[in-house]
Amino acid sequence: MAPLDASTNPEAIAGLQGGISEFDNAHRTVRNAPACLAPVSSPRSPYELQGSLSIPLRRTFFKRRRPGMPSKERISYFYDGDVGNVYFGPNHPMKPHRLCMTHHLVLSYGLYKKMEIYRPHKAYPVELAQFHSTDYVEFLHRISPNTQNLFADELARYNLGEDCPVFENLFEFCQIYAGGTIDAARRLNHQLCDIAINWAGGLHHAKKSSASGFCYINDLVLGILELLKYHARVLYIDIDVHHGDGVEEAFYFTDRQHVYLTCQFNSLRITSLPLRIYFLQLYSNKMFFCYIK
Repeated sequence: MAPLDASTNPEAIAGLQGGISEFDNAHRTVRNAPACLAPVSSPRSPYELQGSLSIPLRRTFFKRRRPGMPSKERISYFYDGDVGNVYFGPNHPMKPHRLCMTHHLVLSYGLYKKMEIYRPHKAYPVELAQFHSTDYVEFLHRISPNTQNLFADELARYNLGEDCPVFENLFEFCQIYAGGTIDAARRLNHQLCDIAINWAGGLHHAKKSSASGFCYINDLVLGILELLKYHARVLYIDIDVHHGDGVEEAFYFTDRQHVYLTCQFNSLRITSLPLRIYFLQLYSNKMFFCYIK
């Protein structure tokens, strides 16, 4: 899977200027239940899920193996070595080079033999703007360590600073990890795999128009929206130590039912390690969407 360099693609950048003017249209209504694999009218953002949705809910969340399907689970693993080359700065807890270390473990233990490895495409700005505001995406595209002093007001507006610093290749970093999650969701949609892995993803704090908690682009929301094109509901499980407020906020004001559960376990000298589970009853009939950080 060849990477697509949106940073040098004029058509991709131009797409931000037009073609998503209805991004915040909150009155889209989906009336008919989709077939098993028939694409649904794709919501461009969680805010377009307002309205009555007469999609029947199924009693099971998990995909049942059909007769004739392979006995072994098909695993798609997405990795781009460039994602580990970025540096958030001294003493910053975010260490992307650990993604490279994880990949080396996958190779050393021979796990790669049990999966298909893909290099994800770099998500286009228009793909990022399926959830994020266009002005925020444009700002991430043009900001750099050499120019950030010229944008003091914008840095404050978009919450870039100590927790979410500006570093070299920031936008490319966002493109890579978001592209991996989008590609993973697409392969699941088309039944090309049973499990899709993107260790670079899971940046669940990013908001529609601002960075937060070391997260710039919320790839999880983008992945869920991609799944919603084919499925009636999505089960999103988040077992990070911190609350995934960006994902919750993205879908909180829709009229779809969602359940938020928190389970906490105290054992083995581990205290206050929450297991947070979000049942976003959106559009999936049998998808299991899980990220582990």
